Amino acid sequence: KLEEFMKLPAIEVEKKTKKGVTTLDIKPFTEIKDYERGHFTLIMPSGCDFTLNPSLFFDAFEKYSGEETERLDIVRTGILCKDGTQFE
Repeated sequence: KLEEFMKLPAIEVEKKTKKGVTTLDIKPFTEIKDYERGHFTLIMPSGCDFTLNPSLFFDAFEKYSGEETERLDIVRTGILCKDGTQFE
């Protein structure tokens, strides 16, 4: 179901901000790598200007699939620059 979910034209979520709640399409800011049997690497922005919490992705996926996900191992494994290189 994850592959089907990522093929959607948009993944709209409600994001809470200081100014209230806004609807946001997170698909352009979301990348899945190394998917294997329920484990995968999720790449999302996190910075001074724009940050997305991984829970937004999982909430949207649960709503789409109708299934609960186990979020036992959400671990930040690295920080990447905009161009995808490792931040040092």
